Amino acid sequence: MSKRTGSIYSIDVMVRILQALEENGPMKRTNLAIKCSLNYAILLRYLKLLNSLSWVSVTLESDKFTVMLAVAGKSAKDKLLPFAGNENTFGIKQKHDQMAITAMI
Repeated sequence: MSKRTGSIYSIDVMVRILQALEENGPMKRTNLAIKCSLNYAILLRYLKLLNSLSWVSVTLESDKFTVMLAVAGKSAKDKLLPFAGNENTFGIKQKHDQMAITAMI
């Protein structure tokens, strides 16, 4: 049995998160998970990626985390939209993989 290295991310899920933020504005993480029909732990994994790409920002307000769509996130969503719905996934193992995604978009 091999050990899993890196993570697999779905373009569909990223687009759902970015669209929900675009349509609803800043949201608490729990509300965003519900709006996107995602398990909370899965949402946190995606938010970590999206935040590292500067597509969203996560701030702490009144002991609650709020997620906001960044300008780069709107642009990325628009560019990813044509690929959504085709079960497109990609793996991220290293920081350079994240930079490749940013450069691609």
